Amino acid sequence: MISVHPPEEKLFGNNGLKILKPLKAVICKENNEDCRLDVRDSLENLEFYQSGNIL
Repeated sequence: MISVHPPEEKLFGNNGLKILKPLKAVICKENNEDCRLDVRDSLENLEFYQSGNIL
């Protein structure tokens, strides 16, 4: 499960905008580089995977 929060969120004790249950989610991190999240989900949830939202 992935919780989605708006960009201005400071407290993460709640469920945020929505709890997503993607079909597949893989976190990739290479040596001291950025992390990448590869997600496969339905198009219904596309609005929650927008730049700025906190996953």
